[in-house]
Amino acid sequence: MQPIGPVIFGEILFDCFPDGSAVLGGAPFHVYVHLGRMGLNPLLITRVGEDARGADLLKAMRARGLSVEAVQRDSEHFTGEVVVSISDEGHPHFDIRPGQAWDAIDGGEALAVLADKQPSMLYCGTLALRSKPSRDACLRVLHETDAPLFLDVNLRDPWWERPLVDELLAKATWVKCNEQEGEMLFGIRNEAEGRERLPEICRNQGLRQLILTLSERGAMVTDGQQVWQEIPFVDERPFMDSVGAGDACASGLLEGILKGYSPEVSLKNALQLASGICRVRGGVFPV
Repeated sequence: MQPIGPVIFGEILFDCFPDGSAVLGGAPFHVYVHLGRMGLNPLLITRVGEDARGADLLKAMRARGLSVEAVQRDSEHFTGEVVVSISDEGHPHFDIRPGQAWDAIDGGEALAVLADKQPSMLYCGTLALRSKPSRDACLRVLHETDAPLFLDVNLRDPWWERPLVDELLAKATWVKCNEQEGEMLFGIRNEAEGRERLPEICRNQGLRQLILTLSERGAMVTDGQQVWQEIPFVDERPFMDSVGAGDACASGLLEGILKGYSPEVSLKNALQLASGICRVRGGVFPV
């Protein structure tokens, strides 16, 4: 088996903003781009329509020097798009239509690309698993590659079910969640309770690391014994919005795991990257 970098599974789409602009998006895509910039040679398993926007996505990925080897084409479903609205505080709300190309990721096609390859890890969220085809594909890839799983919980109502999340939690090696997800999944009601309970939850779940993001207050990570907490990186540039900030944070943590950084260094790097993303439109830096 040929060792390869991390495999990223999930949605790729256009984030459509109120001002009429549309930028490449989707949490897995954001992570894919960041890890590519870090020299980690990721592979993105996703699906786009055989339409103009699908062609634009493929062109944009190639322009960034990213592989499109595992990007599937679909003649029946349209390339993904999400309507984004921004609150007065700069926080995004996503209107996600059903029946998009990334809802139909094919497990057989994905595994054909991965034949004779051994990924260093598999990254996924829960949104792309809202449909049975993509859910089955992800679970097949996880089972047949036996790659350790980084689960970026990323719950989007109404597109998640607790039994599936519990199944993924049981298979995961690393888990990242935000405050709301931490309360829904683990009963963590506030920051202080997070610091107190995070190590026990990490041990009980059999995880190597459990990460809790705290929005503008930073994030904390535990290995089941110790808790590291960092406040956001101070950035004097004008704030744009927080689209993709959590994905940037996940990317910084993934880099630390794959390069062997300490949790403290990884967390600092992750928050610095997240702060930078809050200064641009969308979840990745311009080419």
